[in-house]
Amino acid sequence: MILSLATAQSCTKRDAVAGPTKIIQSASSASGAASSAVGTPVSQALKMDSFKCDIKLITPPTQLKTTDPAVKYRVSVTNSSNELWKRQSVGSDPFFKVNIGYHWIEEKSHKSVMEGGRAWFSRDLPPGASEELDISISPPKEAGAYILRIEPVEEAVAWFSANNGCKQEVGVTVVP
Repeated sequence: MILSLATAQSCTKRDAVAGPTKIIQSASSASGAASSAVGTPVSQALKMDSFKCDIKLITPPTQLKTTDPAVKYRVSVTNSSNELWKRQSVGSDPFFKVNIGYHWIEEKSHKSVMEGGRAWFSRDLPPGASEELDISISPPKEAGAYILRIEPVEEAVAWFSANNGCKQEVGVTVVP
């Protein structure tokens, strides 16, 4: 028996990130015809309406220095969707888990210049549940006017804002 992973080439971008499907092929039967069975997806991505939430950076920075060390900021997040968000735990497979992350975006060009680290939920977050967590944020290495975007990310799938989900953006001046 051969086990292989495959995805349909004609699928949409969203389908492609939903994960491969197991295709199990057995050796030829007595009649010489090969048989196959399609299994269930290895992992499951969130549904499109599951990127709903409320997020708030409790004490956002307004000015940072390029030389500042990473600083922890408190974030409040509520799962406003109808689907459970699976958390990432230490040593677990990160695919399809929901974490909180951040990006630095140049204010003038709207170009993302830096993706930051992650903050992990302490538990799976069911619909309607909230959690406050700390995220360590490092400043960009170049001075300038930036937008700090804090948002959930479904690892190996998408940032929530890419699917019309929640985000918080704060203008921050970074000085030398």
